This record gives sequence, structure tokens and C-alpha cells, in this order.
Amino acid sequence: MDNTTQIPLTKIPRKIIKTAFLFIGKSILILFGFLEFISVIWEAFEQSISFLEISSLEMFFFVVFFFLVRRHINAASEYKMPWIKALYLPLRNLGWLFLLFSVPIIFISAQQESVNFISRYENILQFIEYIGVAICTYLAAPVKSKNKGLNNGDDVPAEVSK
Repeated sequence: MDNTTQIPLTKIPRKIIKTAFLFIGKSILILFGFLEFISVIWEAFEQSISFLEISSLEMFFFVVFFFLVRRHINAASEYKMPWIKALYLPLRNLGWLFLLFSVPIIFISAQQESVNFISRYENILQFIEYIGVAICTYLAAPVKSKNKGLNNGDDVPAEVSK
């Protein structure tokens, strides 16, 4: 007789299932964040990759975005944040932004007049998207608060955590 025992699927610990769902969810958010970043660049360089065709709004956004990314990198290195987490935080925020923008666009696209709506308000939607990307990048940088340590609560002082 065979003495090997098999664990039925109903006895899989909840922690493993929870970890799997968290990993899948975070992976999807990273993918959406990457898609949002690519779409912003794609919209700026609509016809060809040339700095001559981008508008002053897009140029201003890229300058602001450069300084926000530099701020994020400096803050992450100052707090000795692992590079994978430093990369994950802005992509996670951009993933939420992608979901926030894509869901209404999908519902608008289902209607017949969606092309008119999107083409009519294209500049305003692009401006709102740039502001959202800037805010997401700004909020991703680690900062030290007075009571809680880093913004993710990693180094809470002992007297505060009691």
C-alpha cells in the first residue's frame, strides 16, 4: 500500500489563498500602472517621436514629471527603500488612476455619441490625466511624518506604537 497522503484542495490554508489573490491583484495594478505610463507617453507623441510636435502643456508636464520622479528617487534612497518597492509605489498609484479613467471611458464608449464626446473634450481629458499622473507620482514618494515614521508605517517609534 502507498503511504503518501494527499491534502485535499478544501484544506488549503487561507493564508496561501489570500497571498495568491494579493499577488495577482498587485500584479494587475502594476500592469495597469505601466499601461497608464505608456499611454501618457503615447498620447504626447501622437504622430512621431519628435519634440517638435508636443505642445507646451505636454512639455510642461514632462518637466514637472521629471522633477517628481527625481524627488521620488531621492526620497527612496534617503529612506533606504528597496528598489522593488520604490518602483512598485508609483506604478500602483498609476494603476489606480488607469482604473479610474478607463471605467468611465468604457461606459462612455458604449454609447453612440462617445466619439464626439471624447474628441470634443480631448484636451481637457488629457490635462486631467496629466494632473492625475503628477499627483500619483507625488504621493508615491516616501515621507516621514511626525508620529508614524515613514508613510507606510515601517519604522514606528516604540513610544508611539504603544
